[in-house]
Amino acid sequence: MKPPSENPTPIHGATDPRWVLAIRTAESLEGDVLPPAKREVLMATGKRMGLTAFDCSLILAIVQDRARRGIAPEQCPAASESQLALVPLPQQRPLFGTLTEKPGQAILLAAGMLALQALLMWVWLG
Repeated sequence: MKPPSENPTPIHGATDPRWVLAIRTAESLEGDVLPPAKREVLMATGKRMGLTAFDCSLILAIVQDRARRGIAPEQCPAASESQLALVPLPQQRPLFGTLTEKPGQAILLAAGMLALQALLMWVWLG
């Protein structure tokens, strides 16, 4: 396996989780400072997109470093694109894989769908 620096994964567009987190980080900067409360929100956002805590921290640090070097916050993600490409993309998990990892949530989802269907049938027929 090649080291990440020799095998970067280019940013795939506006929906790439690394790009989304970089944009949100730049928007959250106050000058070149990222307040702790905003950092926590960004970390949670990155984790929901499938990034690891380490990768989230790395993306935040890359954008914040660009701001500290005098690049305007709105320009930081574009100026950091080559560095962001070094952060690995999160692995895509199939829908059914996610449901089997959390069977309690799958059961609640199914029960909720059945309850909604029963309510709709009651309203429609009643």
